[in-house]
Amino acid sequence: MDQSIAGRVMALMLLTSTSAAAQFPDDVRLERFPDASTTFDQPIAVRAPDDDSGRIFIVERCGTIRIVDKDGTVRAKPFLSVDTRCDNEYGLLGMAFHPRYASNGLFYLAYTAGADAGPGQGELEDQRLVRYEVSANDPNLAKAKGTQLLSLPNFARNHVGGDVAFGPDGYLYFGLGDGGSAGDPLGTGQDTDTLLGKMLRIDVDGVEP
Repeated sequence: MDQSIAGRVMALMLLTSTSAAAQFPDDVRLERFPDASTTFDQPIAVRAPDDDSGRIFIVERCGTIRIVDKDGTVRAKPFLSVDTRCDNEYGLLGMAFHPRYASNGLFYLAYTAGADAGPGQGELEDQRLVRYEVSANDPNLAKAKGTQLLSLPNFARNHVGGDVAFGPDGYLYFGLGDGGSAGDPLGTGQDTDTLLGKMLRIDVDGVEP
């Protein structure tokens, strides 16, 4: 990510958080990017692929990923929308571009989903890691269907974790919640026989899936 893109990402993150009111040194300034008329719905992540496009991708918790072009224009058509329910702590929770995104067009999403993903109370959803690919004909549009790499059931409707990021070692790191309820009642955070409550390191370039 070049310095100009990194600066825009930092400014946007500051303006969508309470830290924007903090005091900064004289040589640091804030620039609204994109303009003040733009409204995002529960933005939880700002991502920029290493593809020299200057685009910024805004991840919204209710399942939509929106593109901000280099000039600050927010594209009307979403890059991708996934089927997830964003009540309680559910939703689209993480996005990571493959380090070779410019050549392979792959990216990874962490979100909650299930067969009962419609509205209702008491329904549980899985924590999922799904691989997606950009459209071959339009760099601003992703293919609608992804490949599920991992799915773990929750036993309550909170503590789902969900962020994903590539490390300098080329592995994908996926932070999973403990499965839910208060105080980790099943002890999943200390149980080495379950993936819940763990930081996973995944070789996404290895075997399928």
